[in-house]
Amino acid sequence: MEIQVDDLAKTCELLSALGLPQVPCRQNYREEWQLNGVTYDLDTWQDLPTFLEIESDSEDAVPKAVADLGLDYSQARFGSVDLI
Repeated sequence: MEIQVDDLAKTCELLSALGLPQVPCRQNYREEWQLNGVTYDLDTWQDLPTFLEIESDSEDAVPKAVADLGLDYSQARFGSVDLI
């Protein structure tokens, strides 16, 4: 689930009140593009090279989008950015 955070301090208070432990804050820059039901996100995180995230509601659309870009699907990584 994603929500828009318009007040970082208040959001931190809320999460803390829920009993969640605080971890280091990492901010990212995301540029989003969409074509034919596929979302392409260029993500830049501190201490990581910029990477491309490709998502779709259709499982078949993602490998096709990767191939259309001339990329190797076998080199894809799956999961949270925390794993990278």
